[in-house]
Amino acid sequence: MNNSHRVFAAVALAALALLLAPGTTLGQNMATIALNDAKVLLDNDQVRVLEEHYKPGDNSEMHSHPASVIYAFTSGKFRFTSSDGKVMERDVTADSALYRDPVTHASEWLGPSEGRFLVVELKGSSAKEMPTHETQQCMVRITKPKMGDTVKIREQAKGTATVPPGMFLWIFTHKQGLAKWWPQGGGATTPKGKDGDWVVDVAYGDEQDPKKDASATFEIKAVVVDQKTQDDISNYVADSEGKGTYAGIVLPATTDPGCNDKDDIVVKRK
Repeated sequence: MNNSHRVFAAVALAALALLLAPGTTLGQNMATIALNDAKVLLDNDQVRVLEEHYKPGDNSEMHSHPASVIYAFTSGKFRFTSSDGKVMERDVTADSALYRDPVTHASEWLGPSEGRFLVVELKGSSAKEMPTHETQQCMVRITKPKMGDTVKIREQAKGTATVPPGMFLWIFTHKQGLAKWWPQGGGATTPKGKDGDWVVDVAYGDEQDPKKDASATFEIKAVVVDQKTQDDISNYVADSEGKGTYAGIVLPATTDPGCNDKDDIVVKRK
């Protein structure tokens, strides 16, 4: 496929994704957007389509975007600073379409190589004709166990969460005082239903030696991570299951500052 055909296909994919994306926030007027190297491919009353190029280190001052779909031709990483000063990094994967709610931020392309993206911004009457929804916010809560509960060596942990696309929810436990943490459930957990309910089987200690950690104090933590950290944790789990030994890992930082979970539940083993 030559370049012009590829761009045309990307425009079609991005526009379709925007029309079908759940949780779309529409109806916002076009904002002034800071661009490094952008070529306008289409601009009318309904949409503006831009092809953007970034070199590693390219950055922009605080600016705003309307609801958009972004098609990534290349892989790499952005660093964003929100209007309230929070900083987060987000990985993008080549040949993927990403939905973005209206946002105000400053941005920097971290590379490692030149980034190339197709951006489809919705505006005009097409925005007004579509229903509006609340912008999805990242949120995680643990509802079971509660602080101070006494738990068996294996129990279900429960909670609620709203996790943005491209992010992943993991539940971790460890015996209080240890540096390492152990991911639970064998993989990232997926919130379900309108309330984002999740359930994960959790082990508090070594099930091969139940008496070892009897009466010990454990902590349980919910963490939301990006694709790279998701891959790292999944690789650790697969490697550990293959070897039959679980050395634990350093607790990963929550990637999205808005997801910082205030719950750090401390429980006691029976």
